[in-house]
Amino acid sequence: MGIHANTKGNRIYSALKGVVDAGIQVPHSPEIFPDEERIRGENIEAYRGVEFTAQFEAVREKMLG
Repeated sequence: MGIHANTKGNRIYSALKGVVDAGIQVPHSPEIFPDEERIRGENIEAYRGVEFTAQFEAVREKMLG
């Protein structure tokens, strides 16, 4: 982890979730991942005035086909 803080749900565990979601098997505990709402950006939607959830879903649909 280097100089990164080892706390539940931080960016390093978000990256790990991406790796696991891509199908790579990495030993982990699911409790360390951030909440799905945080991954979709719902936590910053309120103060940015942008609908990140809608943008996230649109990009996700393009990627998945």
